[in-house]
Amino acid sequence: NMANIKKKNTEINQLLISKTETGNNLTSYDIQETKYYVPRIDKLLDDIMDDTKTLHIYRRVSTDRQEEDGYGLELQLDAGKSVADQLGFGFKLWDEGAQSSTKEDLSNRPVLTNLLKEVTSGGIEHLYVYHENRLSRNRTAWYIIGSKLIDNGIKLYEGRNSVPRDLSKSEDAFVFDIMRSISVYEQDQRMSRLSAGKFQRVKQGKWHGGPTPFGYLIGDDGFLKKNSVEAKWVLHAFKRYIDGASVNDIKKDFFNAGLRTRRGKSEWSGASIRNMISEVNHYQGYYNYTHKDSGESEQVTCERIVPQSMFNKARKHFSMRSYNDVGRIKDTNIKYPTLLKDFLVCGHCGTKFGQRVYSYQYRNFYYCRSKEINWRILDDTKKLKCKDRLQSIKID
Repeated sequence: NMANIKKKNTEINQLLISKTETGNNLTSYDIQETKYYVPRIDKLLDDIMDDTKTLHIYRRVSTDRQEEDGYGLELQLDAGKSVADQLGFGFKLWDEGAQSSTKEDLSNRPVLTNLLKEVTSGGIEHLYVYHENRLSRNRTAWYIIGSKLIDNGIKLYEGRNSVPRDLSKSEDAFVFDIMRSISVYEQDQRMSRLSAGKFQRVKQGKWHGGPTPFGYLIGDDGFLKKNSVEAKWVLHAFKRYIDGASVNDIKKDFFNAGLRTRRGKSEWSGASIRNMISEVNHYQGYYNYTHKDSGESEQVTCERIVPQSMFNKARKHFSMRSYNDVGRIKDTNIKYPTLLKDFLVCGHCGTKFGQRVYSYQYRNFYYCRSKEINWRILDDTKKLKCKDRLQSIKID
């Protein structure tokens, strides 16, 4: 460390001074033989970035409420930095932002996934979370996360407490297991209360919560009301579909009219249009809501947007035009399984490769699907950019 370096250099200085005091002349050889201790900059950086002296701060809030339970993003970071200061550590922020913690896998939490990879590789020793439920509230996900932290002996910090829970010790790991079980239990209770509250609103004829179907809004009294502007386009979609327009035609109509999805996107997916016609029952003036815990079902009335005859006719047309309903395709349309289709990606645009197998013509190859995908994208600025004449890969 710097104190030892200073001490060694002072001793060398005294040695040189003593030679001059005895009347000896200093030569260049004396200077060259003197080994001053000069700290290398890369060593200093290693000390600064040493993972044993770095507090890794993970923060997250739920998607439904940004400041859920008072655990705002800034509050979590401030508390983590306070703990790092108490320890005399630097810190590294792992910012997940707003993501749900109720999923069984971690597909929606790339930051936590990368953090756990770093834990597994031995790159993290000190981990901070404001509360354990910032990591997860799902039983399956908690098992995966907890196992990795325990197996790698992580020191876990919470709140503003600089004393960690050392998961390399069996007693701390045992307490950690209990606490994560409590966290999952609390989440189950919370979701149960939320579900009960939703069903109570449904019984009163009100909207249960969440985004409304396109064509509706929530009135001040909590009931589902018709949105006059959107309702006009819902009716337009049903009429066009009955007249023979494709889902893609209706997508173009919506895009050209500047209509936005519930997530604010200008481009509608084909699935959204199909669901509007085949799944959303609200447009006929009522819908059914089922309580997921008890299985109890309630029929709720709302303002009608599509006349019943038109609604029934559109559903009938959809059934007749549906591939699955009339048995026009099997469960999968991959007739000839190939070895590499699931692994090949275009090196120019990043699109997963498709395959063409012409058994009678002996022409089999993988190819970039960017042109197929671009055909469905209406916004030119979002189209995939790839080579006009990309060579395909022959399948032997």
